[in-house]
Amino acid sequence: MSNNASEQIKRIKEEAENDLLKIPGVTGVGVGHQTINGMKTDKLAIRIYVSSKANIKKGSIPEMIKGVPTELIERDFEIQ
Repeated sequence: MSNNASEQIKRIKEEAENDLLKIPGVTGVGVGHQTINGMKTDKLAIRIYVSSKANIKKGSIPEMIKGVPTELIERDFEIQ
């Protein structure tokens, strides 16, 4: 993936981040390599961290944002 493409994905993530963080259960947003069936791919995705996938309302998080795939990851963050 070219540096230009990864910069574009980061911009798309930054544009969507505030709206994504307003969704109940979303704990963070980032960019990283997409994981499919437990295997890391070389394709970048917008990674949306949630406290529990079960608590996310169906359809509240898009599968793609401006052509970039999203990936839900269960993870809570703690401030120490």
